[in-house]
Amino acid sequence: MTIDVDFGMGEGISKSGVGTYKWGKHSFNPTGADTYQSWDCFDDPNFEWDEYLSRYGNSATFDLTGYRYGNEVCMAVLKWENLSEHSDSGIWNITLKDPDDNIIISITDDWSMSSGYWKYAWYGIGVKTLSGDKEIWKNGTYTFEYTITYDDDTETETDSVTFDVYSFPSVVSYLSSKKGHIWIEGENIAFICYQGYKIVVKHDGSSSYIDSDKAGTIWVESDGRIHYIDADGYERKTKKGDKYGNPDQGSDEIPDSPGTSYEGYIWVSNSFDDTYLMVVTQDGIKYRIGVGYVDSGDYQ
Repeated sequence: MTIDVDFGMGEGISKSGVGTYKWGKHSFNPTGADTYQSWDCFDDPNFEWDEYLSRYGNSATFDLTGYRYGNEVCMAVLKWENLSEHSDSGIWNITLKDPDDNIIISITDDWSMSSGYWKYAWYGIGVKTLSGDKEIWKNGTYTFEYTITYDDDTETETDSVTFDVYSFPSVVSYLSSKKGHIWIEGENIAFICYQGYKIVVKHDGSSSYIDSDKAGTIWVESDGRIHYIDADGYERKTKKGDKYGNPDQGSDEIPDSPGTSYEGYIWVSNSFDDTYLMVVTQDGIKYRIGVGYVDSGDYQ
């Protein structure tokens, strides 16, 4: 035996002495920057894939009460150590199966490392019912499997973990002809994202009565949110958006700081942020605003 493997489910990963990057309960494809997370592994210039990390929020059961389409749920985290006295290499694979035993995700890559080092692979999944690209799409027991080959592919390590999902949220059916529509629904902003699904954006919990005749009014200030008058005439604000959007934005997106001439621009993204609204605030900064963090935190 030349490798030692740890595989399980959680809500994120932690780096000792640095912080935690949390995936679960955030909007799709969360960043760590400017979202009140203590660490962002993808934005850490010192992060190395062979340093020691820990799985955060270990769990085999996920209650989706309060979740909406567009929220992440959990991560499968695979880490293994080369216990041999020589460098080793091989192939790793992670596969997700739904409650009907259908393969939803399967990813594979090469690996190599020196003796005594660790490697990591992980895959995050959320509430996603998109045809042909499903993730967690109904209640039940899901299975993550892994396979690692090593010693020039002459040995194989494989195992699996299961996790249970319940209280799956209601998801509005595919509405591809309505992509880009934005409206006020009750006390929330709703829109049809580029994937063609209805996204209901969480607000920050504050409210102030203005005038029911102004219901449906939407505007921006300089606080990284969208302000609006809900159906009953109360001013509300979305949870704070991710400043500058996502660094993996598509080439069709405007710059991170386009300037005040773009103030008030609001649109449904059609790139990597395809379940987000993009907005330029009064100070000319771009933010992305999705369904919002599930719990009380005022961020995405």
